[in-house]
Amino acid sequence: MKFFNKISVFYFTFLTVVIISCNNIDNKKPSHKKEEVIAILNGQNIFVSEIDSIIGLQIYEQRLNALKLFVSRKILENEAKKQKIPLRELVENQINKKCKRVTIEDFEKYISQLHISYIDTNNIKTYLLTINQKDRQVQYIDLLKQYYSIKIKLQPPFYNFTNTNEIISHKLTASKSRTEVVIVTDFTCPACQQAEQELKNLYEKYNNKVNFKFVYFSDYIDKSALACEAAAKQYKFRQMHDIIFEHTELLNQDSIYFYSSTVILMENNFSAILSNSLLIMLKCLNV
Repeated sequence: MKFFNKISVFYFTFLTVVIISCNNIDNKKPSHKKEEVIAILNGQNIFVSEIDSIIGLQIYEQRLNALKLFVSRKILENEAKKQKIPLRELVENQINKKCKRVTIEDFEKYISQLHISYIDTNNIKTYLLTINQKDRQVQYIDLLKQYYSIKIKLQPPFYNFTNTNEIISHKLTASKSRTEVVIVTDFTCPACQQAEQELKNLYEKYNNKVNFKFVYFSDYIDKSALACEAAAKQYKFRQMHDIIFEHTELLNQDSIYFYSSTVILMENNFSAILSNSLLIMLKCLNV
């Protein structure tokens, strides 16, 4: 039985794309001179850059994680040399011996989250201890980093400029800056709901410096999206947007329309506005 499957893997349907808008965009085809050809399809070359453009961010994240691990190991090795002790001894003294012990409360809390009939006590305790050791390792290395000069030169992949005028979106801040952050999100996504508070902090902090925009990311048109689109007709998208994220229990309930018609103070033609909003949403989803 594998207890490591309990490790949560968060799937974020929330996606943040940072785009620098440009009105004069030159749509030049990329040059493939001296590039590595990795496949040929009916005589047509497929270049490595074309594949990297698809998985570029994944490659960057893997390299960054590997770089962090490598830097951490180098710091531990240097510290072991300073103390004139083997690396294994340093790890034992500063990490293994100083990490948080697994308590009965920790064990019982973890067990309560499992829905299994058989419990392997030793494996669970070992697993929890490993987590504590990793936490202590991060803590110890962060403490040592202040004594080292570290310059990370690894850069994320470069993405071509995109004309954001072609994206159907709604403004979240008053800024008219040409630097835009397009928030591609969904009201019903749990991860999006959790991230909303952090995003609101960013909106407030960079309200006059960055042009934040909202774009729907959903497989279907729900009532909350319609309500927001209807509010946008009254130039009150942001107000309705905030209300929905603050009252997620109202999602897909008719009461969300009550908020639209009262809090946003819609006029008597609310039904007509709502119908028109449906057409807009269909266009957003390319239906």
